[in-house]
Amino acid sequence: MAFATTLCAGAAHALPGQLDLGYGDNGVFVIGNGGSQERIDALLPASGGRVLAAGALYRMRDDQGGTAGNDMAVLRLRNDGSLDDTFGTGGIARINAGDGDSQGAYDIVRQPDGKLLVAGMLEFVSYTDAAIARLLPDGTLDTSFGNAADGGGRTGFRTINLGDDEFSHEEARGVLLQSTGKAVLAARAPSPVSGSYAHFTLTRVDANGDVDPTFGGGTGKVVTPTLLPETYEYVNGVARSAIDTTPTNNRILVFGYIAHRSRALMRRYLPDGAPDASFGTGGTVVVEDVAVGGVRTGMSSIEDAVILRDGRILAAGTASDRGFVVIRFQPNGTVDTSFGSNGRVLVKISDGSQYDEAYALTVQRNGAIIVTGYGTTQTAGAPRKDFMVVRLRSNGQRDAAFGDNGVVTYPMSDDGDTAYAVRVLGNGRIVVAGEALVGNTYDMAVLGLQGDPDIFADGFED
Repeated sequence: MAFATTLCAGAAHALPGQLDLGYGDNGVFVIGNGGSQERIDALLPASGGRVLAAGALYRMRDDQGGTAGNDMAVLRLRNDGSLDDTFGTGGIARINAGDGDSQGAYDIVRQPDGKLLVAGMLEFVSYTDAAIARLLPDGTLDTSFGNAADGGGRTGFRTINLGDDEFSHEEARGVLLQSTGKAVLAARAPSPVSGSYAHFTLTRVDANGDVDPTFGGGTGKVVTPTLLPETYEYVNGVARSAIDTTPTNNRILVFGYIAHRSRALMRRYLPDGAPDASFGTGGTVVVEDVAVGGVRTGMSSIEDAVILRDGRILAAGTASDRGFVVIRFQPNGTVDTSFGSNGRVLVKISDGSQYDEAYALTVQRNGAIIVTGYGTTQTAGAPRKDFMVVRLRSNGQRDAAFGDNGVVTYPMSDDGDTAYAVRVLGNGRIVVAGEALVGNTYDMAVLGLQGDPDIFADGFED
C-alpha cells in the first residue's frame, strides 16, 4: 500500500522554503507497506540530485510462511523524487536477520569506495542486537562483510550483542567511519554493572565487519558509567561533520540524554574509545534544562549534532519550554555565548500547552542552519503535529527570507507527522523525511522544499 498527499504553493516564483512541486507528488513522497511503525530516520545525499533514505519498512507475510515485521531499509530517490529502480529491488534495499518484527536503520554513511554503511538493529528470536550492514553502491548486500553465512561467505551485516546477555535489547543509533576504514557504532545497551540500566555504549568493526579487539582497551567495546545512580542514559546518535568528512583526528562525539532528569549529554572519545579529557569534564558535557532568573537555559535531550569546520558544535533538541532548541558549543564543550541569546535559540510556534520538538539539523555551506522536527498547529479542530522546518542564520537569528520569518510547516497527512532527518542536496533542494500518520499506521514520508543555489548545499555532490 502506498499513500501520497498533494500540497500546493501559490507563489509564481519559487522562494526558499516553498514546496518543490517538481519533486515526488507535488513535493511529497509517502510510502507504506501496511506496517504500523514505518519511518525514515536518516538521509544521505547522492550524486545527480538523488538521496538515500534509511529507516524501517514493513515486510508482509509471504506465501512460504515467513513472518511479517519491519526490516532495516534503505530507499534511493531520483532527482524527481521517484524511487530509483536501479537500486536494490525497485529502489529499496532491505536487511533482515531472520524475520524479526522490530528491525530498523537509524544512520547511514558512505565509504570512499561508494559502499554504504547502515546502522540500526536486527532481531533474533524476539531480542534486538546492534547491527551494521554494508551495501554495494547498487543496493545489494556486500557479502564480503558481516556475520558468517551458511554455506560460506558472509551475510552482509554484523549483529553485535552489547548488553547483559542474549535476552537484552540493543540498538545502534549512529555510525562514524574513521579514516582507517574502521567504523564506530554508538548504541543503546544495558550494562550488568549497574542493574541493567542503559549506558552510552560504543563498539568498532573493521573493514570485514568483525568487532575490533583493539578498541576499548582490548574488549572491543566501551561502556561509559552513568553520571547518576539508577538512571538510564540514552544515546541518540554520533555527530557528523558539516561537510560529511571524518571529524578531526577521528574523535567520536556522541550525544543523547539522561532519562527523566532534564539533562542532555555529550561525550567525546579519542579514536581508541578512551574519554577525551580536553572536552568538558573528563570527556563529558552535561547540559541541564533549568530556568535561571526566569530565563530557561540548556535542554533536556540532544537529538542531533553537527561539528562545524572550525570545530564548534551545533546541537538541536528539546527542553521544558517546548520548542525547537539549538545551542552552539565551543570545541572544548563550553557554550558559545556569541550564538543566539547567550548561546541558545528557541523557536516555538504553538501555545505554551503544546509541543514543537526538533529532531534533526544540517548546515548549509553559507553557514545557514536548518532544523526540523514537528510543530503543533491548529487551524480547525484538535491540535495536530506537522512537519516543521526552521532556518537560522549562522549567528542564530531567524532567516526572514525563508518561509514565514524563518519557519515553515507542512501537513504530510491528515492525522499527524514528525520529521527525523534533513539534508540539502547538490541542486539546493532541501529534503526533509520522517513519518506520516495515515489512519492508524505510520508511513515513510519525504518532503521536498525549494532551497538556494548549489553552492550552498551540504553533503555529497558529483
